[in-house]
Amino acid sequence: MSHALISAPAYPITDAAPTSYTNLTTLTAFNPGDVTEPAFFWPGMLKRGTVIEIEAFGTISTSGTTPTFIWSIALGQAVPPTAAGAVVLAGTTAFTLTNQAAVAWPWRAHYRGLVTKTGSSGQIIGSGSIDISTSLTAFTPRNIPETTAARTVTVNCNVAQAVLMLGTWSAAAATNIAVCEMILGVAHG
Repeated sequence: MSHALISAPAYPITDAAPTSYTNLTTLTAFNPGDVTEPAFFWPGMLKRGTVIEIEAFGTISTSGTTPTFIWSIALGQAVPPTAAGAVVLAGTTAFTLTNQAAVAWPWRAHYRGLVTKTGSSGQIIGSGSIDISTSLTAFTPRNIPETTAARTVTVNCNVAQAVLMLGTWSAAAATNIAVCEMILGVAHG
């Protein structure tokens, strides 16, 4: 029998109304729900020793000729949050997608990080993975971030930080559709 011990309350935050992200080739937040009301880690939640976990899932499809897509899990403090002010916690390099004849293939991402320093120059060290479908029944797992140096990021722990999924298409096409159906952030500690 296994046991789990949580020494402090867990604080779940979630956003679960799907949003489609289609035609942009710049880093863009594609959070579910209304981007003006995202899920936040509020000031005081990101304390030294706190573990944060972020889960997200959705679908992606293209009828284009092998476009690439970059996934990133990030925190952003602007309201509404934008990719321009976001701190990427973990992300992929460009992943080549095949023509899926507009069939939505699932993806899912998980990130876990430890707050090691607080304040306006706080630090989080972490890693995770993203499962990117190569068909409706198979996927390719990718570690995120993809370099050791990118595992430690600086974030302002004194302000609210929105939990974001960011994405970038290599080429604009109306048939490029990335959907984030749910994003969940939990702070333990």
